[in-house]
Amino acid sequence: MIGEDLTPFFVEGEFAVPVVRRRASVPDVAFTGILTTTDEEALQGYALTADHRLSYPTGSIDLVSGDEVVVNGETFLVRRTDRVTDGLETEAVISKVS
Repeated sequence: MIGEDLTPFFVEGEFAVPVVRRRASVPDVAFTGILTTTDEEALQGYALTADHRLSYPTGSIDLVSGDEVVVNGETFLVRRTDRVTDGLETEAVISKVS
């Protein structure tokens, strides 16, 4: 049973990496998360696009649509957040900022 504490799954250096949330008019906030990237078909199979998601313990940070996150030196825009694992974990759909 996982229990209520997901901290062991988000230890930096295993799968988790340092992340910084940037939001206008408030200080930056550091936390850890797990970045996943998968290829998705686009344009009826004529192109591939990357689908980026950032998973983190729900209580560690309050990401909202429009926030920016910096992961491995790259900046991403938060598009949407969804709670998973009975609400203990959140998965943010993010896209790379050019």
